[in-house]
Amino acid sequence: MALAYAPDGGSFGDANSQLSWDGAGSVGGRSNGAWRDEVLGEWRVPPDWSTQMWSEDGVKHIDDCTLVRINVQESVYGPYRQRFSRQETDDRWTPLLYLFVSPLPLSGGSGRRYVLERAEEPHRTRIRWDRDEKPQARDTTRWREPHDAFREFFAMPEPLPGLTECHVDWTSAPDRYMITQNYRPAAAWLRCFRFFAYTATKYHLMYRDWPRGSPLSFSYRLVPGHRCPVEHPWRCLFAFFAFDKQVPGTNEYTVQWSDEGLRRLRVGMTASDRPEWSPETLVFYAHDVPIPTTARFAVHYRVRDGTNMECEQNRISIDNALGSWVEKFCFYAYPAPTVELDADDGASLNDRSRPY
Repeated sequence: MALAYAPDGGSFGDANSQLSWDGAGSVGGRSNGAWRDEVLGEWRVPPDWSTQMWSEDGVKHIDDCTLVRINVQESVYGPYRQRFSRQETDDRWTPLLYLFVSPLPLSGGSGRRYVLERAEEPHRTRIRWDRDEKPQARDTTRWREPHDAFREFFAMPEPLPGLTECHVDWTSAPDRYMITQNYRPAAAWLRCFRFFAYTATKYHLMYRDWPRGSPLSFSYRLVPGHRCPVEHPWRCLFAFFAFDKQVPGTNEYTVQWSDEGLRRLRVGMTASDRPEWSPETLVFYAHDVPIPTTARFAVHYRVRDGTNMECEQNRISIDNALGSWVEKFCFYAYPAPTVELDADDGASLNDRSRPY
């Protein structure tokens, strides 16, 4: 089963332990299962942007720039249902979508207010427009306010640049609602309404070290997905959320990699056409200036020179560039407060309850 970790003072493993390399890519002959306790040995939550500013003088807080993340989660157990919440996943819920919306009314009154409600036995969540008491007339369930303080948000009812269309569907026995991006509802589900939000993907920054005398001291990779992979000897340093589309005020960032020799990473604002870097790219969108609730991520580069004979590569870091590393640029994305590890068997936790 997938596990979510948070910084609660517990130990995730010895962060100073040295890895031994057997020449075939495995370290110390250890399996992925035995490695689970050490994947997060050096993991940290990226600090909020405000902790990295010299002063807040002159920093203007623009309400429309403040976004909050809604986690759309699926129940591990049937019947199929979803939860829309700020809460992270647990052993009963697994992640499906990440939506960024405004917690405050939008300027000019162009957005709509949407209300979140809950029902029990079994637990599920409903979303509705505040002027519509029932998204579906056949809904007979008595819905209540959520347990947490997050009970409403503001979003656009019509498309704008960077927004993604989200549909709300309903089914009965019991009354349930789901958020989907499919243009047609699933069998036995009825479409209620749509709204538009910013969608995001979770990214995990992984690293491994190499034995003395190798062309590299460290290798880095950026892995998108809900869960952090458990692959010996890769460790997760941190995770963040970045937009899937070009949101106003964001830049496009391109990730490439090289598998010639040892794994290397390249992060830039444009793709490199040099043959050593993969023609396939990973693209995400993030701010280049600090925005409330974001964290600062620096892209460092390391080039071969008279004092460093290692191959050229980049890394993403939440620390300052030291030694042979030089800062290339920085971007601001939304830090992930928890990391969820891949399931032991690599299988989906709720394939049998998903509607098709």
